[in-house]
Amino acid sequence: MKIPLSWLAELVDLPSEIEQLVSILDDLGLVVEGVDQVGDGLESVIVAEVLEIHGIDGADRIRRVVVQAGAEPVEIVCGATNFEVGNFVPFAPVGSMLPGGFEIAQRKMKGVTSNGMLCSGRELGLSDDQQGLMILDGIAGVAHGRFLTELLRITRDIVLDISPEGNRPDAWSLEGIARDLSARFVVPVRQLAVSAPNVTTKTSSFATAAVVGSELCGALTVGVIRRITVGPSPLWLQERLTRAGMRSVLPMWQPCHRTRPHTPVGRRCTSPSITGSTGPHSAPRSTARTKCARIRASQSGGAMPSSSMKAARSLEHAARPAFSAWITPGVRTS
Repeated sequence: MKIPLSWLAELVDLPSEIEQLVSILDDLGLVVEGVDQVGDGLESVIVAEVLEIHGIDGADRIRRVVVQAGAEPVEIVCGATNFEVGNFVPFAPVGSMLPGGFEIAQRKMKGVTSNGMLCSGRELGLSDDQQGLMILDGIAGVAHGRFLTELLRITRDIVLDISPEGNRPDAWSLEGIARDLSARFVVPVRQLAVSAPNVTTKTSSFATAAVVGSELCGALTVGVIRRITVGPSPLWLQERLTRAGMRSVLPMWQPCHRTRPHTPVGRRCTSPSITGSTGPHSAPRSTARTKCARIRASQSGGAMPSSSMKAARSLEHAARPAFSAWITPGVRTS
């Protein structure tokens, strides 16, 4: 689990020495397997504006691109195709040292000299996107000649690679790590501000909820989110998620269990039931019996076959809160 210190420090006060923090986390059973410095290698990257794009004779995978990054235009050879004249993109001039120790040198390809490199988010260590250049259009204050770190407010950070044990689900989050440290340092955990609903309409007017297997699901929370515009996350958020080891671009409606409101299956939300009767996300009956057998074996001190244990683990995964149906205005279910 990747833990950016800048993010963790927003929740709890931390010691100034990283070695002390690592030692304390190890002592708490939160084993630190790695300490990474991030944000280095971007000091020389500049915002460039694309002025011209030309083909190169005898080359179908690279193009000659002229950009404005300073006082004079610069000619670059680039293989990306996701940009056009007028876009703002990251430019690493000759002599730059990018993350991972990759040094930018002047190169000649198909008779054209490339005086630097136009960069993707992955090459800069800012995202997993390597399908093309990072497009900076639309960012407040974007202009050629500005340093990328200044534009995106990128700072150096330390990322800890922590491996909580399987019996510590309470430590499978930043807030969980912060709670452990707050107890050790006897300091409070800071609560981050959460946006309040901006309407007076109650969720119950759109959906109902029921927990039908309380032994598997202690609570079920339902929320209605409307007027969403699906699009790329802000770059600052992409960077934070990338540092935490997550992708900022996921398939729609992931990773949370969400259902589109126009799905014509009613408005009722249910949690998984041990009987396996509450919908497509519920646990199978046979797996539910395995769960019961596992409980009995644990209480009696006995053991279960590995196949039964595997089935029980499948049930535990299925027992995470899931919606069998959600929100269709005008349709009422009991």
